[in-house]
Amino acid sequence: MGQAKNRKAEINALKSAPKKTFSILAIRHTECGSREMVCFQASYAKPVHNKKDLLAYICLKDWLHTPPVGAITDYLFQTNAFAMTEQFGITGYEIHFYEVDDELTAKNGNKTYSCRLIVGCDAETVGNRADALAEELAASGLYSVKRDHPVVA
Repeated sequence: MGQAKNRKAEINALKSAPKKTFSILAIRHTECGSREMVCFQASYAKPVHNKKDLLAYICLKDWLHTPPVGAITDYLFQTNAFAMTEQFGITGYEIHFYEVDDELTAKNGNKTYSCRLIVGCDAETVGNRADALAEELAASGLYSVKRDHPVVA
């Protein structure tokens, strides 16, 4: 009986512990050269979808009205970059997706999408980078910017 009570107390302590929240800036480079970005907060959750399927969905989906923030979060939490940096207290990530990766497309002979860059930083840096990128994209006229977008699973 004592072990069951101890285990239940451990489980309750884990459930009540505050979840670690991450600031995420995701940028999608489209085939036509425009960029779309979304900046949002996400709490860690165990990934539930296949990473390869997520990459295809993220790279090929139109981000204009409903950026795939749940899929981006799920994808990020499955990457080696996240696994290696999260243990050092990293609280922010900038992640780049390419609708058509020119280098891989030339190598494979057909249009290939990719995630080429994941940068770990602090949450303040993510916010500053998002502000600067939003200004840059607004000046170009070819953009989609979503700030503080809610995470929808």
